[in-house]
Amino acid sequence: MSLKHGPLMFLKLGSVPLVVVSSADTAQELFKSHDLTISNRPVTYTQRKLSYGCSDMAFAPYREYWRQVRKLCTLELFSLKRAQSYRAVREEEAALLLGSIGLNSSSSSVIINMSESVLALVNDIHIFVAGTDTSSTAQEELRKAIGKKERVEESDLNGLDYLKMIIKETFRMHPPVPLLLPREATEEFTLEGYTIPAKAQIFVNATAIGLDPKWRRGCPDINFATPIVELTLANLLHRFDWELPPGIGIVDLDMKEAIGVTTQKRIPLCLIATAKA
Repeated sequence: MSLKHGPLMFLKLGSVPLVVVSSADTAQELFKSHDLTISNRPVTYTQRKLSYGCSDMAFAPYREYWRQVRKLCTLELFSLKRAQSYRAVREEEAALLLGSIGLNSSSSSVIINMSESVLALVNDIHIFVAGTDTSSTAQEELRKAIGKKERVEESDLNGLDYLKMIIKETFRMHPPVPLLLPREATEEFTLEGYTIPAKAQIFVNATAIGLDPKWRRGCPDINFATPIVELTLANLLHRFDWELPPGIGIVDLDMKEAIGVTTQKRIPLCLIATAKA
């Protein structure tokens, strides 16, 4: 819709005014000039149920309570030190996934539903279908760096630059959350020459903006999300060789995403794994 109607769209869902921002320049102006005006979250029945009366950081009103919760999360939950403290848990979970795939890798006739297998750990990985050249280059980098070690550990990830670039590009093309959590205007304001009414819900189209090289806004819990994705993908590429089921080529893969709050493939990714010789 943004390609047809432009970077700033105004919609009405019943009586609720809704604005969708789909360009990096417009989003930058929005957050730079009007961040305080759009600091609130709209309150819905679903949000109240899922967040215990809007008491979590994502949906709490912009008041003193929210500021204290945000401060607590930043210092105690989202810090690099806290993320590193869960290293053993991440490595254990990755090992369990590798073990379950290993049980099916002895037979070339067993097709593994990777979307289902990985969903429990990192909510689907699109990197496997990035292309044969991309996957093989990352695999060569991995096996050269890791050598004869049976398993990739978090301490090995720093030198895997190509793997990290693949993951960053995948997140850019397929952001885990296509639309950022909605904001609500506390008062009327002007954006790109248009009047945005008070109480309007404002969505930022992360999928569209991710295609714009000007966009460099990060995620507050990146220290949690990235290590488990890097560790899982590195081990899957290191321990196994991957191929598509017979009769299916790269061009046959459907990369369309299912409708939902988070990004998932509409059609599950199914592959055949062969343990590394």
